[in-house]
Order: sequence, then structure tokens, then C-alpha cells
Amino acid sequence: MIVTGYKFLTIEDFNTSNELCNAYYGIPVNETDTTRDWLAYSISYKLDNTVDFYYCACDETTVLGVPTDFEVRDFTDMLN
Repeated sequence: MIVTGYKFLTIEDFNTSNELCNAYYGIPVNETDTTRDWLAYSISYKLDNTVDFYYCACDETTVLGVPTDFEVRDFTDMLN
């Protein structure tokens, strides 16, 4: 499946990017807010079912720049 968004090689890379977006967009405003993070990650898997990379399928953010198109492999793809 082709996704437009942002790709992260490690969970640490994702967390750093998420922290930058949270700071830029001021999230969360209050500790009781439902929205805790600007980004939510998904995982793309290798053929051997190990994690290939983390990604966020989303539109452009000011902090991360222009998103790219890339192919992802869901865990369910491995079952077929």
C-alpha cells in the first residue's frame, strides 16, 4: 500500500519529531486534554514480520516539511 506522510527509521526518531510538533502546535494545552500528541505512528513490516520502519500517514506539517509517498507493509499483509 502506498502512503503519503513521514517515515521514521527508529521509534526514537518518531518520538523526537512528535515532540517537535507538539511544542510547535502547543499540544497538549492542558494535562486533561484528550489530544496528547500531534502525530500517531504506524508500523511497516519486513517480509520476516520484523519492524521495517515507523510512519505517520498525514498531510504536510510546518515542522516536518513536505511529506513523501512510500510503500508500507501491514502485519496483515504478511498473513497472505
